[in-house]
Amino acid sequence: MNNQVGEKSTGSGWAWAWMVLAILYSLSPIDIAPDVLPIAGWADDILVLGTSALNLLQTYTQNPMRLCLPY
Repeated sequence: MNNQVGEKSTGSGWAWAWMVLAILYSLSPIDIAPDVLPIAGWADDILVLGTSALNLLQTYTQNPMRLCLPY
């Protein structure tokens, strides 16, 4: 369903929530692969952050008005 300019969208809220969770995950010492393993520890952080950033970018490119944070 396409949202008009005045309608609220929940898609952007979820994209922002995933981005915040991805940042918290990358800063957290609890990971799938610990950061003491140099390549594997950094790779999971990059994968999670990259996926969340692409999700946010995809949400923005579909409709730029959806990127606004809900009040």
